[in-house]
Amino acid sequence: EDIAWLKQVAVRHNEIVCQAARRSPLLPLRLGTLFRSRASLLAAAARCLETVADFLQALGDRQEWAVKLYLERTAVEETAGLARALTPHHAPPASAGTEYLLRKKAQLQDQRGLQARLQEEIQALEQALRTQADRCCWVRPLPASLTGRREKMVFNGTVLLPPPQVETWLDTVWRIRDALRGKGLLLEVSGPWPPYHFCPALEL
Repeated sequence: EDIAWLKQVAVRHNEIVCQAARRSPLLPLRLGTLFRSRASLLAAAARCLETVADFLQALGDRQEWAVKLYLERTAVEETAGLARALTPHHAPPASAGTEYLLRKKAQLQDQRGLQARLQEEIQALEQALRTQADRCCWVRPLPASLTGRREKMVFNGTVLLPPPQVETWLDTVWRIRDALRGKGLLLEVSGPWPPYHFCPALEL
């Protein structure tokens, strides 16, 4: 329950895992994997030996890279509002109640249009990421309480890449990032990471 202690330990755990991953193929265990004794550790290792060996053999020198997409709502909402303002209106003046309903209807239409465009951009991004990656993993977007950002995360994915493909893959991602920037979408890339999202389940 000591969050400050847990944060410090988690950061150190990740640092150790990352350092080890730079030296050799690695199957990282989650923080908090404990064993009662050296004997219990060796017994668990024996049970998982074949699974771990197969994973490390298949992993080779491949690296995990993370891709996150954020929606900058302010920019998107301003664009939608400007589009409505520039649309000519020829209807007669409306009552306060009618005006409120029309405004809510316009907001709903804007929201639906935004969601449709957003899904198109995400599908195009997923397709581009799949093209050059050995494996992909799409995970649930993180809430603002974890990201610490005002923008809403709308896509969270990881890919597994062999080192020779990284430069070409990054060039593709940078082009996508530049294209999305003018649409109120912010693309963030980080890596390389240990293969956290591609590890097999182990019965420890």
